[in-house]
Amino acid sequence: ASIPGLTDSGLLTRERPRVAALLNGVRKETEFGDCDPDENDLLALPGTDNLPPCDWHFNETLTFAVTVADVLAGQSVQLWIHTYSDMRFGPFQVNLTRARDIGVCSVELQKQVLPD
Repeated sequence: ASIPGLTDSGLLTRERPRVAALLNGVRKETEFGDCDPDENDLLALPGTDNLPPCDWHFNETLTFAVTVADVLAGQSVQLWIHTYSDMRFGPFQVNLTRARDIGVCSVELQKQVLPD
């Protein structure tokens, strides 16, 4: 997935995304994603201050316990992308507590996940 809301890394800071999911009152969050830039996308999007498009990989599977009744009742998974900033000073890295919401969506299990 590409994340167009991320800003370019500064001299000492950078933003790193995480995905959070909520289903049936249970919230789970991935570790920080890793960017795998496409070698053809070396320039930022015209007219924006965003990073060039790249594929973000979270290399995790979030699992939730769901019943058939939950699916038939139209249960949805809510997904958020948050970014966290960190500062780098040579070999040292400091995680800042500043989080920023990039996007949110809702995925209905019965209509958008299961086959027809």
